[in-house]
Amino acid sequence: MNNHLSDDPNYKLWVLLHQTRDVLHKVREKEVAKHGVTAVQSAVLFIISANGGEDVTTATISNWLLREPHTISTTLTRMAKQGLIEKITNRDRGGELTVRLTKKGQDIYNKTTNIDIINEMLADISEEERELLRSLLTKVRSQGLKQLFSVKNTVYP
Repeated sequence: MNNHLSDDPNYKLWVLLHQTRDVLHKVREKEVAKHGVTAVQSAVLFIISANGGEDVTTATISNWLLREPHTISTTLTRMAKQGLIEKITNRDRGGELTVRLTKKGQDIYNKTTNIDIINEMLADISEEERELLRSLLTKVRSQGLKQLFSVKNTVYP
């Protein structure tokens, strides 16, 4: 029996999705590196800004990025040393750590929200194709989250 993964159309699609994600990530890394941050740091700045700019918990950031809290904690420590965020221990909430953007963090966030590269990457895709792609990727993501988290009713952005 000659059943190789390379012959499986679902596996080929999986590889294409993975390669596409890697290309998009590398393009983003290159774009934000001009401003002295990594793609993950840029994503953290986005998440904090999207949640009002202050008092965002480590858990919220972990959930959005699908990363372990200790990984996010390390990233936040680096970002605090760079002056991008301020870490606040909330004594009223049992010492829960929250973060907020500093002026420098807000400035870097504003500089890294250039969507020209996104528009370039999607230029050859019609609006109808984008909607279809969005719908299909949402379905794949939902299935992945079900596999990753066996807990029902877990909400992720």
